[in-house]
Amino acid sequence: NFGSDDPARFTKCLGMVNDIANENPDFFSTRKNRERLKNKLCEQSIVEQYLDERVFGPTQVSTSELASYYRTHEKEFKKPLRVTLRQIVVATEAEAQGLGKEVKSSNFAELARKHSITPEAQKGGLLGPFSKEQLPTLFDIVFSMHVGEISGVIKSEFGYHIIMPIERHPATTLSFAEASPQIRAEFQRTKRLDQYQKWLNL
Repeated sequence: NFGSDDPARFTKCLGMVNDIANENPDFFSTRKNRERLKNKLCEQSIVEQYLDERVFGPTQVSTSELASYYRTHEKEFKKPLRVTLRQIVVATEAEAQGLGKEVKSSNFAELARKHSITPEAQKGGLLGPFSKEQLPTLFDIVFSMHVGEISGVIKSEFGYHIIMPIERHPATTLSFAEASPQIRAEFQRTKRLDQYQKWLNL
């Protein structure tokens, strides 16, 4: 007997309800909203518990499975050179040229917060870290710049950019120990999906 009415089964979801309600007191001040949240979270929790106990079997992954996957998928664990940067983006070339005369590595973040029109402005224009493949081609220049060096004005469809790399992250390969948690999580996800599919086909 699964015992879905056992009070112990609701301990986790009721704790989540309290946490969410405390973080959003205005919205969950009414009993109706709090009850709706409780019903949704507890229903989801009961379903998850049922699947864990009655559908999914043990999902142990052996070290040999992890090691075999690591050896045959080594490319997945290679990280290319990545760069963390700051940028200032403004709407007109004249404004960009004016800022270009004023900006220095020491005041770049301050000017980004004050003048930049992109969302990361509130973080001083901070972006990254990103590899070359993750960024539009207009950022290619940053991978050949020195840390703290400031670019000229670069035009794009979004406006006029001034860019400064602040950190370079060398290319590296995750060790087996570093990659193991990621591999284990993927194995467990795949095994649970297989078990769920078999249960559906019963």
